[in-house]
Amino acid sequence: MSTFRDLLSEHAGPVLLRQQHLAEVLGTFTWDADLHQGFLHVSGHTRPYRAQLIGTELHRDASWLWAWANTGSGLGEPVTEDSRQVREHGLNCGVPELTTPRLCTEAVSGHELAVIACGLTGADAYFRGEFPGGAAYFTLRDVPPVPVLTAERSVHLITTVLQTFALHHPNAVRALYAAHDCPVTIRGRHWTATVGGETVHLAFDDHQRLSEINLAPATLTPA
Repeated sequence: MSTFRDLLSEHAGPVLLRQQHLAEVLGTFTWDADLHQGFLHVSGHTRPYRAQLIGTELHRDASWLWAWANTGSGLGEPVTEDSRQVREHGLNCGVPELTTPRLCTEAVSGHELAVIACGLTGADAYFRGEFPGGAAYFTLRDVPPVPVLTAERSVHLITTVLQTFALHHPNAVRALYAAHDCPVTIRGRHWTATVGGETVHLAFDDHQRLSEINLAPATLTPA
């Protein structure tokens, strides 16, 4: 059995890295979604991205509606398949946030739901498109590959993700490094991660919260 926090801790780091890359790829843009064809068109990009609707949030009542539950939209199964996959995972693992049609965004945010949906479906990234009174969230595919994770970027990414979401810190750190095949050595509360030949030192406090993270000084090789 998984909890919502378990899933968010597992996927937040890897997905946030993909989101940062997507922001760099898109730059400043306008957007338009063709949900009958399953494409998201972005200004300045010659090719559209394959897109599926995950859900929508409305500001007036602080609500989220999963795409699989939006029976009045008339959307076909191909553009809601990802949301239905998320629901199936929720049913199998007993996660009510993934199986309840409508949620309060004051309790769980659209970004948190999109992070989990992106991670569970293996999408390249997710996209939040605002419209008057709310926003629609999409999974995207055909996004250029994310650059190789560096030690320095991992430090910034871990710091950001732990400040952004309420996560289980050790699980979130472990998941990020595992997603990029970076070995981690654990000695009690002190961890060492090897990222591209560089070393990251981490420490956790008695409450399993990250208390220290830094890059090891570079080792000079004798000439």
